[in-house]
Amino acid sequence: MWIVLHPRAAPTTRAGPCAGALWWAVLAAGVALTVALRALRSPGAPAPVEAEAALVGQVLAVVGLGGAAAPGVSPAALQVAAWTVATGAWDRAPSVLDAAREAMLPVAAVTALLVWVLARRLDVERPWAAAALLLLAVCPPLLDAQRTVVAAGLALPWLLGALALAAGPRRRGRRGLVRDGGLVGCVAVGVLTAPVALTLVPSVLWFAVRRRDPVDAAVVGSALALVAGAGTAWTAVAGTGTRLAGPGAGDLLAADRLGVDPLGPLLGAAVALLALGSARTRPLAVGVLPAPFVAAITATPWPGLVALAAPLVVLLAAVLVGRVVGTAARPVRRLRTLPRRHLHAPAGGRAGARPAAATARR
Repeated sequence: MWIVLHPRAAPTTRAGPCAGALWWAVLAAGVALTVALRALRSPGAPAPVEAEAALVGQVLAVVGLGGAAAPGVSPAALQVAAWTVATGAWDRAPSVLDAAREAMLPVAAVTALLVWVLARRLDVERPWAAAALLLLAVCPPLLDAQRTVVAAGLALPWLLGALALAAGPRRRGRRGLVRDGGLVGCVAVGVLTAPVALTLVPSVLWFAVRRRDPVDAAVVGSALALVAGAGTAWTAVAGTGTRLAGPGAGDLLAADRLGVDPLGPLLGAAVALLALGSARTRPLAVGVLPAPFVAAITATPWPGLVALAAPLVVLLAAVLVGRVVGTAARPVRRLRTLPRRHLHAPAGGRAGARPAAATARR
């Protein structure tokens, strides 16, 4: 975790201590706003979906058995049960559903934090990273999707952690081993939590290959392939709440679901396609584009797809907009950095030509 969150692990610009403290405050405020907007939702809202009801039933089974894993209980249910038991949510929440949904609040907080970290790893300037954090906090589809207890929403922080580690600076020795072990571990937990997380495994591998260390890339790639294959096989055989060969893309993208947010899927696809044109964002876009099809195969519910893909689309949009604005503002920055003597010099000569000519006329 130190490798991910330490300030020196992300590209930074020279700034004074006051500016650094200001951006830390902005980050804390963005994470707090994200949690507050989801915590203030009325009890029972949004209406539970079938997958959420099944997952909450598994959580109840785990809690009723004293924390032991019952047959057919998914890793997602174990994570929710661990949070609710540790925080006493069952005694505090007005209903069983609201108690389980309290576990999604730290998930939303960690997601917002890792979106900031990954944006900085992609060389996004702090103002645009803050804009992405704000949009992530107030995005209407995410207000409901990140409150719904679905496996895909629980898996996203694990994959974001893996992406942040893979996109980080090249490290050798013990720190490199810790980073690679954390990367593979995050991918393993994410894939076991929700097989739809497989859509982001190529992105993690691509970022790892970009380190230009063939041995490291080969080791990480082999470990990721083994983890992805084993996780998919275990999920398919165990039947832990997320089945393969789901209802298909036609059911996932049904008209009633698109009617809630008709522009969301189109904007997300457009942003991902535009991100393919940039070498900086291409690895992440490759993981976002097939997300609807992987979600259809794994029978991921609509809130799960939104919770998984929307934060990544917001991040891609921040990178693209920041790059466009930065390119447009580059000539203005160059003019500001020119010495004043060049700005006041006459067109036909150097700055000292005019005083010399005046002296000769005298």
